Amino acid sequence: MAIDALTINDPRVQHKFTTIGDLTYHYMLAKPEGTPIATVVLIHGWPDLGMGWRNQVPYLLSLNLQVVVPDMLGYGQTSAPASHEEYTVKKMSGHIATIIKEVTDQPIILGGHDWGAWFVWRLTRYYPELIRGVFSICVPYRPPQPVKVTLEQVVARAPSWRYQLQIASGTTESIVQKSPERLRAFLNTLYGGTTPEGKPAFSTAVGVIEEDLDKVRPSPLVSSEMMDFYVQEYSRNGLHGCCNW
Repeated sequence: MAIDALTINDPRVQHKFTTIGDLTYHYMLAKPEGTPIATVVLIHGWPDLGMGWRNQVPYLLSLNLQVVVPDMLGYGQTSAPASHEEYTVKKMSGHIATIIKEVTDQPIILGGHDWGAWFVWRLTRYYPELIRGVFSICVPYRPPQPVKVTLEQVVARAPSWRYQLQIASGTTESIVQKSPERLRAFLNTLYGGTTPEGKPAFSTAVGVIEEDLDKVRPSPLVSSEMMDFYVQEYSRNGLHGCCNW
């Protein structure tokens, strides 16, 4: 089947906003032509948006599935509170549970990618009655730890997560938010853009590599139009909210 990806302002999706406490969530709602056989909720990762599922939504619609794709807390048109205390998995699971109940009275199929892949396992544990099936792209299930594990301890066990120390320190956002050009370069390199020498300006061992960021070329994976959209959406609230995860 040829990919018929969603475009910006695509008529196949409705843009919905819902208020949850002091927060506003934005999500895309796509309905098939007939009565849907089930609802699929898709959770994106970092640094992404609900639009990151643009290639999958049309195919799921063709299977007669209703599809719900939120911008997660801190991203896009969803609220981006400053305090990291608002980004607990339990709180955000409650937010998505509210959206699920808003769009259907039946259990849903839940899918996640990247940080969203980790999130869907926890959401399923908190609200098993809302979930009929779950899939995760790139993060296998791991049960909750019986004791608190610090980020430093995680990195000691899994050095490929060292980049998250840069994120947690605030350094990533301070580097990227120096200019709109920096933001674009950051998004380009996270989606495969490299310097003329073929070097990415991001590594899992460091995070953002500032000295290479200004030399990054356009992403080979994301069209210029879609990259403009991503830059626009990330310019709304900066990176602070999504880095609070």
